[in-house]
Amino acid sequence: MKMSFYKFTKINVKGANMKYLSILFFLFVLTIYSGCGSDSTGGNGGIGPGGGGGGTVTFTMQGQANGANYNFYFKPSVDVKVSRIIANLPAQPYADTITNTNTAYVFSKDSSYTWYEYQGITTGQAWNFVFTGNIVSDGSAYTSTANFTVP
Repeated sequence: MKMSFYKFTKINVKGANMKYLSILFFLFVLTIYSGCGSDSTGGNGGIGPGGGGGGTVTFTMQGQANGANYNFYFKPSVDVKVSRIIANLPAQPYADTITNTNTAYVFSKDSSYTWYEYQGITTGQAWNFVFTGNIVSDGSAYTSTANFTVP
């Protein structure tokens, strides 16, 4: 004797049922879309608020072409330690995770920093950077997002 644990039912999606299914799908997509947004405050180097930890840290982003290469620069709003940076180009999609091997190093609010040169950067690319680390003054953790459009 063969025993089945599942009973499959054919669903007829014609007429009124299709209308309700379409509305339900639209509401689902709208919900997902409304949850996806930019944390930037606008323009080149737009900055998003810190999150995921205590305190707020923002990063100012800049960029500079060096021949065929391109450098991204960041400047924190307060003295911080950075444990990881994720550089993300959603349109490609491309992501680069940079892990800091010297997590005791203090990145001063008075200086700009870069890591290494990128190739293939073009005008109009919208980059997203996620910084993770600790605030020097109180040791609280932060995660901060900065957006940058290549001029």
